[in-house]
Amino acid sequence: MPRSIKYALLASLLSLSPVRPATAGADLLFTNFTGDPFGADLYTGGGPCAIAACYAIADNFVATGVWIVNYFNFYMLYSNGSDPADLSSNVRFAVYTTAGVQVVAPTTVSATVTSTGISVDFRTIYKLQISGLNIKLAPGEYQFRATNTNVQAIYAAFGTASVQTVSPGLVQLTGSDSVETLVSTDVTQRDADWAFEVWGTNDSVHKDGFENP
Repeated sequence: MPRSIKYALLASLLSLSPVRPATAGADLLFTNFTGDPFGADLYTGGGPCAIAACYAIADNFVATGVWIVNYFNFYMLYSNGSDPADLSSNVRFAVYTTAGVQVVAPTTVSATVTSTGISVDFRTIYKLQISGLNIKLAPGEYQFRATNTNVQAIYAAFGTASVQTVSPGLVQLTGSDSVETLVSTDVTQRDADWAFEVWGTNDSVHKDGFENP
């Protein structure tokens, strides 16, 4: 076969190869709730460690395959009349395995904040989205942790447990001026299910290190 024809054939095959942007076509990989998020007991989910006790909240999720996580959505209550823009900055998150191995180090990001329009006892439930991620997770159980290092009067929103929900429920991590909240071992177990979601793609191409059909 002439070289020019080989190159043309190769170019044609390459043009058929799918190109999958990191955030395009993301799928809902995990959801910890069904229906609308709601408020119940108020467990603090923020606060500056420099001036008072500070808190993070964490809850578990299971990766059922090799996942590429593009973004997290999570739901928080914040006082009516307060500026929701205060929630967008100073968001800090981390991802751990349930064995305590750090997967994503504590990282401060700006989150996109959207009101759900749901009010609970003079507070509104907001959806916060941490996007622009490209986190590869092997199958297994993990823990999503989040806090706001500036605003203390925010609380986890809950949801009716989904079929994917992992027991026993969220935990609060208490930090201090000398202990990073998200790595704190001062843990209080709660029985409520935090309303959060994991979005991304199942990386079937590189599953187990081999290219699948």
